[in-house]
Amino acid sequence: MGGSPIQARYREDAYPISRFILDRARTLGLTRGDLAARLGYRNISKAHRALSSTLTTGTVPPHMAAHLADALEVDDALLAAVMATTGQQRDDEARTRLLARENAYRTAFKAHLRTETARTVPPAHLCRRACRNRPPATCRPTR
Repeated sequence: MGGSPIQARYREDAYPISRFILDRARTLGLTRGDLAARLGYRNISKAHRALSSTLTTGTVPPHMAAHLADALEVDDALLAAVMATTGQQRDDEARTRLLARENAYRTAFKAHLRTETARTVPPAHLCRRACRNRPPATCRPTR
């Protein structure tokens, strides 16, 4: 098709799968349009959006995953290993964000009101008075 080989745009090389796709496409001399055509999309605009999304987020859509190994002319096992590494990096990033959010919550936490009563069991005369108005099955016996 022609044109210049694929180049990374802003934040498109943050994940192992992104770097792998970009490096392999450069090796094959593919442009974004060439790679989009090889991925089997009928709508080239949709292929460009999916490719850009994959490169920036590290998430490979199912249709692209089915055709990516053939488009890049690599073995399925190699592609699966790169995708697994990408998943591990995404999990680590999510865990880091969660820990940062929890630390921020702990730092900003203000203790709530806490009350304690002097007695844990009400006095016997209050229990007897309360049980007079209830049926015997609902009152506990007092001694």
